[in-house]
Amino acid sequence: MNKQDTRFRVLHALMQTPDATQREIALRLGLSVSAVNYVLKALVEKGLVKVENFTASKNKFGYVYLLTPTGVAEKLSLTGAFIQRKLAERERIEAEIDEVLVAREAQAHWAGTDTNTALPGQARPPTVARTRAVR
Repeated sequence: MNKQDTRFRVLHALMQTPDATQREIALRLGLSVSAVNYVLKALVEKGLVKVENFTASKNKFGYVYLLTPTGVAEKLSLTGAFIQRKLAERERIEAEIDEVLVAREAQAHWAGTDTNTALPGQARPPTVARTRAVR
């Protein structure tokens, strides 16, 4: 996960549950608590998040993390960049799958076998469903 993805995911988590503990955020995002702490401190220093005491919080220290208007704008910007990166990654993966399927067909043709032949240990041939998203 790159820095932008980490910031995006932390900001997103804070918007969903502002009174979450750093440990809860870390568990949800698959990060260490120290990584979440580091990102949160940076977000606070940049003025994207403010920390307030909140006695009704489940957080034992009673903190709530609120996105500032600048933080909301940053999250929107990071969301757009995140979506673009993930769409590009999806296209690369789909192209790689297409290459593998073409190579498989060519190998099966060269070997004189059917690509729908069951693999050892399979009761029936595997099916490969390919769908393309319409944009």
